Amino acid sequence: MRLRLCIIPSLPLKSVLFLRGHYVTVHLVDKGIDTGNILEQEIIHPQKNDNYVTYPLLQLAAGIPCLKRAIKNVFDNQSQTKEPPGGESKLWSHPTLQGYLWRRIRFGVK
Repeated sequence: MRLRLCIIPSLPLKSVLFLRGHYVTVHLVDKGIDTGNILEQEIIHPQKNDNYVTYPLLQLAAGIPCLKRAIKNVFDNQSQTKEPPGGESKLWSHPTLQGYLWRRIRFGVK
């Protein structure tokens, strides 16, 4: 799952908010997808009653404070980055009905 929010395009720095695994991350944007250095990161904890409808709300609740910290740190010249986890730069999307049902049965994802 991933949620992207492009922030202020007039900034010399472009950032994206996304969810990778159970992390909400604000990172620098480069030519890849989700491959830029990480500025801020928070862990989210989906509960058993969460599902594809509530995941974006969890992401926003954790991600907006991350984004605010990242912007403040950039403007205050206090930002520090860390390398993103390795892996393939790939475009992800929500699952099809078949993909959802498979994940629901196999992994219990709602």
